[in-house]
Amino acid sequence: MAEIHKCADCGYLTIRNRKNYSLDEADIDFREKGIVPTVYDEVGRNPHKLHRDLPLCFVGNSYLSNAIKNIKHNDNPFDEIKEIIQAENDCKEFTEWRQGYTPIEHREMLDRQWMLDYQTRREEADRAWQHKERKSDKTWRVIELICLIISAGLFTLLGAWITRGA
Repeated sequence: MAEIHKCADCGYLTIRNRKNYSLDEADIDFREKGIVPTVYDEVGRNPHKLHRDLPLCFVGNSYLSNAIKNIKHNDNPFDEIKEIIQAENDCKEFTEWRQGYTPIEHREMLDRQWMLDYQTRREEADRAWQHKERKSDKTWRVIELICLIISAGLFTLLGAWITRGA
């Protein structure tokens, strides 16, 4: 069973950039209020929204996409957006949000951690295999030593029997 989380706390909560269509990190204001910030040009004029109003899930969580489809498209959808992203759901892809990181960077952090965990498991398995091989190698050395002692004894007896019969 998946744990219960909020989209607002997830590193995969994104908003679409109107200028270059990238999926950008949803900032703290959006996560808390559901409102896309207004930006201004270099002179401090021309207020506009750099991002679209509706959030997206970078990994395609069906809860968020289905809830967004049901928003009533009025002039002020922010309360509904806030309610959706603050609601608890059982997303299997949840990853804790770290401010300042893009959704891609969140995915890369998870991939890197998975790879480190995999390498650790692989190294542990290799060490266990090498230990088993060393142990097996010692067993074979003991068997070889016993065979050598028995062979030496048999050859000694054979030599004594041959010299006695001559």
